Parts: sequence; structure tokens; C-alpha cells
Amino acid sequence: VFNCSCTSFAVPFVWTGVPQRMCGSSSATLREEKLAWDEASQRFWVATSVNAYDIPEAGAWQREFGAARQQQLEIAARRAGLPDPEYASPLPARAVGLEPPKVEETRSPPSTPTRKPRISLWGTPPSAFSTPPKNLERRTARATHTAALKAVRERVGLAGLVQMVSGRELVFFRFGGRVFAAEARCPHQGGSLVEGEVGDIEDMASNQHCYVTCPVHKMRFDLSSGRVLDGNCSPLKVYDVRIGEVDSKHKFAQVQVGFEALDSSYFEDFE
Repeated sequence: VFNCSCTSFAVPFVWTGVPQRMCGSSSATLREEKLAWDEASQRFWVATSVNAYDIPEAGAWQREFGAARQQQLEIAARRAGLPDPEYASPLPARAVGLEPPKVEETRSPPSTPTRKPRISLWGTPPSAFSTPPKNLERRTARATHTAALKAVRERVGLAGLVQMVSGRELVFFRFGGRVFAAEARCPHQGGSLVEGEVGDIEDMASNQHCYVTCPVHKMRFDLSSGRVLDGNCSPLKVYDVRIGEVDSKHKFAQVQVGFEALDSSYFEDFE
């Protein structure tokens, strides 16, 4: 089912590959066919050449990413000397050597107690780390997350330039029949969100939220509102999406993006 702001189209999804790529770029070429103002939604709707069928389905991607993440956790556990990965994130205290020092009772003169050597995660002596243990746990969790992202065979979304609106780069994600569009770069430090992680979580009111996590500093954003779910940065700019032309026989569903306003450069050709 394709969901948009106007209508739902009952069409089964089938993966048909990826659209044509621009030379030297990881972004797809989005050719706008028309621009139309819609009074009801108060949006300028840009009809792109993005096919909703070509956007990877997030559920299938999540399953592959979950398996890759579990594998990376097992690798980290072995490096830490643990028999099994008893953690997801962060690592347990004993994995980074947080046990209190043990001093054996003795009748010999008092001496300075010695701390048991901490287990190194990466084969580096603990003394080489200037990072506090708590930060080390966080870095380890980030490292396994990044390694899992690299292990997944395909990216989770589809990125492209909307040239009609000042060459703006957007990223598209699909959760079943729901399509989301957002700025392709993280507002924190410009990480490429198409290379990040997507998922869905349920809040205390049982509302489902689809999110994207930046692959660099792990900022997490709600794809519906752009609200920051985890991290400290500006909200992510998100855009309304609707489905235009649908051809179920040839597996085509045109993605249209709504903008509140057009960039001033759009009107330069008319001056």
C-alpha cells in the first residue's frame, strides 16, 4: 500500500533495482517533470523521477543489519575475553575492567595495592587509552554500529538532487507503503544519512515512530517530524511526500515532494 497525503494505492512492492546514477556521485539523478502549487496542502509539489519501488524496504534492511550487528558484538566480546556477547550496548563493566582492586590479606608490611590489568578491546594496553572507561564503552558501541553498517550489502535509502529547488539533496526511505523524504545530510556535521540506520520505535503512548540514525556521530531523528530523538543538534529538515502516477503492471510509482516555498534561484530564469 502506497500512503500519501491524498490517497492510498494498494499495489504490491517488488524490488526492481536502482535508478541511473550521476557520474562521480552516489546520488541518483532526479528529473523533475513538473512543478505544481496545491492550494489544499499549501505546498509546491515537485514530480520527481524517483520510483517508490526502487527505494529499499526498511524492514528487510533492518533484518540484515540486525544480523550484522550481532556478529560485530560477538567479535567485540571475543576481543574483550568474554565467552558470549551478554550485552547489546554499551558493554558491561567487566568488559572494560571496572572491577574494584582486590588486595590479598597478608602479614607482611603494608604495601600499595595493585589493580588487576584491564582487558583491552583492541589489543592495545589500557594505559594507552586517555579516554575514561565510560566513554570507552560509548566508543565501543559506536564502533560495532559503524562496522555493522559497512557490512550490510546495500544502503538503506535512496539519495538524489532535486534540481528544481536549488539543487537540494534529499534522501528517501520506505517502510512498507510509507515513503519519507528528508535532507540528505545530518544537521550536526553533514554525515550522509543514506549510509545510516533506519528503524521504528514505539513510545509510551504506543505511537510508532520511524527514525534514521546518522552513521558518523549517531544522531537519531524522527522521520515524520525531524525531531531529535537522540543527540544534541538541530532538527532534521523533512518534507511531505505523496505518490503521483502509479503503474502496477510495470512496477512504477512516482514520488512527489512538497515544498513550502521555492528558492529564489528558481526565479532567476524569469528575470
